[in-house]
Amino acid sequence: MSARKYLQVGFLFLVFTSACEAGNRQTLGDAATFAPAYDKKTKILSVHVKLRDGLHAYAPGETIGKPVTLVVKPQNGWKASGDVQLPKGKEKNLKTSGKSVIIEGDFDVKTHVEGGRGPVLGELHLQVCSEDACDRPRIHPFEVQVN
Repeated sequence: MSARKYLQVGFLFLVFTSACEAGNRQTLGDAATFAPAYDKKTKILSVHVKLRDGLHAYAPGETIGKPVTLVVKPQNGWKASGDVQLPKGKEKNLKTSGKSVIIEGDFDVKTHVEGGRGPVLGELHLQVCSEDACDRPRIHPFEVQVN
């Protein structure tokens, strides 16, 4: 691997590992932000993700990268009922990995939840990449208050 590639991978690693939490809005360095929410009326748990320009995540159907997923943790009795609604994504020919199914910009991941009391705990599984390099897949835990 060239020195330039090491620097690119190192930079992305630093960007993604500098994650911080601000209330219910989570940030992944300057790569992306995500905001979990629960709609009491519809019982839908959703996570709104906003990727920085030039970055992408992977959608269902991707064979090389790790597609985005949403996991509802069983604490407090909550469970997902039904399929997780994921963005469809689009096929794109990437410089280093060939054809991939990617998501760019803003997107939502949703699922119907039931059976619990108290906060909903979950995880957003996300791998963020540029045209040239990828961060490793990461798990981003969150908590949503249900009032």
